[in-house]
Amino acid sequence: MVQPSGIADLTKDVPDFRGQPVSKVPHYDSLVVSDGDPYGQPGFKWDLARAMRIHVSSPHEGPSDYWPNPSALYSGLPSASLYLSDCPDPDATSHYPIDPLEGNDTTQDGKNKKCDIYNITGDKFSSGTIGQMTDKDTPELPWVQDSSGSLGDTITYNTQWLEFARLEINGKWYLVSDKMPNRLNASLKRGGLPWQNNGTVADATNNNF
Repeated sequence: MVQPSGIADLTKDVPDFRGQPVSKVPHYDSLVVSDGDPYGQPGFKWDLARAMRIHVSSPHEGPSDYWPNPSALYSGLPSASLYLSDCPDPDATSHYPIDPLEGNDTTQDGKNKKCDIYNITGDKFSSGTIGQMTDKDTPELPWVQDSSGSLGDTITYNTQWLEFARLEINGKWYLVSDKMPNRLNASLKRGGLPWQNNGTVADATNNNF
């Protein structure tokens, strides 16, 4: 929810940030390593974005053991510890994009998110309240081939992200929210067919990366 929500009430004396942006967000044309699609350009001046990082421990399973395959994300496997930033400018310590405005896991408006804070009707994300942006894109467990590996093999696939709001004002993008952490730290073990949950954790932190 944008605070104060009244900033979306155009019957009041508020700035009008409707419409499409005129400037590009950082690395809008870079390709996401996991699926080869470009980051893309926001459809509105208000935008929800995510910075993402991944840490994989897959000591025995390699690229052919994962699906979809091939994927550049898995090219360094097998490995006991592999950091995947999925962006062209990762910070060497945090493994997130260096630019605080860059979203390297950001879906397009209308697909998994709604960023038109002035419109409260006409789409699946509508809450009936102005001043609200919604993101319903959820992370997934790694897709490992059922028949891959040997009994006792383990995989940890830690996906973590920071969700934030950005806004274009007079042709320049600004960070207009705190960055909200989330994680899906997936842990799998080969105890039979298929692979089994081995203590997966999902919560609103960036712990244990």
